[in-house]
Amino acid sequence: KLNKNIIRLNCIGRYTFQKGQLELIKIISNLENINYELNFYGRGSLAQQMEEGILKYRQVSKMNLKNSTNLDDIYNDADIIIINSQYEGQSNVFLECLEFGKPMIINERLKKELLEIYGESILAFIVFFNDTNEIQKFLQKITSDEEYLKEILKEQKNFALKYENEFQTIDKYYLDLKKDSK
Repeated sequence: KLNKNIIRLNCIGRYTFQKGQLELIKIISNLENINYELNFYGRGSLAQQMEEGILKYRQVSKMNLKNSTNLDDIYNDADIIIINSQYEGQSNVFLECLEFGKPMIINERLKKELLEIYGESILAFIVFFNDTNEIQKFLQKITSDEEYLKEILKEQKNFALKYENEFQTIDKYYLDLKKDSK
């Protein structure tokens, strides 16, 4: 269930340039008429700069730096996971969203890379964004159209159920190595 009173967005990962958190603070701070909370889970070299960025925009939003390694806490604290990385590869956060059933909104610059890894079926459940306006439209749509969110989560679940059989997971890779060495 989506909390329509306040949408809780979580961005998860090391506080580094690669993860795009400083850019995300600026992008999200321009949302209008959306009551939200943006939590950054992680730690790293950009923590001080992120805190300064958050303080700069505090009057228009609620943003927090949080530190937890408990995945249940991190994902249960979110309505939507946002990924704004410069590059990502096979993201743990992507896989964790599948496990926890959390919708994802991901920066467009990752689209080509994710399509190469996972194929076009991800387009049924991932929303890609370039700017504040696209995030704004997505958040308005999911808060006004409950069926839209249900469809996203249904497609994500279908993908997750097929994932292990269709992709070379780490577990399968090591099992194949064991078989090949015998």
